[in-house]
Amino acid sequence: MSDTVRFEIGKRIKVLRKWRSKSQKQLCVQLECSQAYLSDLERGNLPCPIATLIKICDILNVDLQYFDIRKPPVMPV
Repeated sequence: MSDTVRFEIGKRIKVLRKWRSKSQKQLCVQLECSQAYLSDLERGNLPCPIATLIKICDILNVDLQYFDIRKPPVMPV
């Protein structure tokens, strides 16, 4: 996974998390991960495994297509 892809996916995770009014800590509890791990994902320092991305989609109520970086993100309602 390229740096650009990791960065864009991380940015979208952060924007979506904030859009849903969740703190990193709240999302970490639901994802069952550490805050440091989520922070690294959001900054694009780590590739986001598809299983984690699917869990994020379920928790934040968004379709997986939101993370298709070939398209501009459309915020869910």
